[in-house]
Amino acid sequence: NFKNAVAIITTVQNLVLYAVLAFIYSVTAVMFPRFTMLAAANDMDGFKQSFYSSIKSIIYFLIPFAAGLIAVRFQLIDFLYGWGRVTADNVSAAGDILAFYAVGAVGIGIKEVVDRAFFSLKDTKRPAIGGIVVMVVNVAASLILISFMGVFGIPLAYSISVLSSAVLLIFMINKKIGNVKEMNLLPNTFKVIAASVIMLVILTPLKALLDSYVCGQTVLYKGIRLFVPAAAGVVVFFVATYIMKVDETIKTAQKIMDIVKRNKKC
Repeated sequence: NFKNAVAIITTVQNLVLYAVLAFIYSVTAVMFPRFTMLAAANDMDGFKQSFYSSIKSIIYFLIPFAAGLIAVRFQLIDFLYGWGRVTADNVSAAGDILAFYAVGAVGIGIKEVVDRAFFSLKDTKRPAIGGIVVMVVNVAASLILISFMGVFGIPLAYSISVLSSAVLLIFMINKKIGNVKEMNLLPNTFKVIAASVIMLVILTPLKALLDSYVCGQTVLYKGIRLFVPAAAGVVVFFVATYIMKVDETIKTAQKIMDIVKRNKKC
C-alpha cells in the first residue's frame, strides 16, 4: 500500500544519503579549507590539482560503493530491517529501491565537492543553479517514470537528477577554472567502472552459492550472506584496479608495501 511504500522509500533514501554524506563530509572537511586557502592565495594551479584530485577520489570510492550496494542490496536490507513484521516482499521492494538510489551516489558526491569548490571561489550562484537543476529534473523525471515504473520511479528520478546536476556543475567549474590534463579523469573513471562491473559479475555466483547453502534467518547467517560478498567485492575491486593501474590503488598498494617493509626491519 501507499503508506508502506512511502515508509520504505524514506528509510532507504536516508540509508543511502547518510552513508554517502558521511564519506563526503570527511573528504570536504579536509578539502574545503584547502580550497579556500588556495583560492585566497590565487594559486589556481594548486586549486585545480586539489579539486580534480578530490573528484578522482570521490569517483574511486563511490562508483564501487554504488556497485557493491546494488550487488548486496537484498542481503543488506534483510540484515538491517528483515525482522519482525518486515516481510520478504518488503525486503525485495526495499532492495530494488536501494539499487535505484545507489545509481546516484557518485552524483551526490561530485555535487557536494563542486559546490564547496565554488563556495571557496566566492561563487554561490552556480551551486544554486545546480540545486535548481536537481529539483526541476527530479520533478519532471518522477512524473514521467512513475507512470510506468510506479514507486520505483521516485528513486530513479532522484538519481537521474543528481547525476544531471553533477555533470552540469563539472562543466561549469571546468569553464571557470580549466581542466588539468595530467589528471586523466576520464580514463581513470572508465577503469573504475570496468573494475566495478567485474566485481558485480564475480559476486553474482558467490551470492547464489551462499543463498543456497547458508539458509538460516539468525543474525549470524544473515551476516555471512552480507559480509562475505561485501569483503570479496572489496578484494576483487582492489585487484582489478591494481591490474588496470588505477592511481589510487597503486598508491594504496605502495603504502601497504612500505608498512610491511618497515615492520620487517623492526
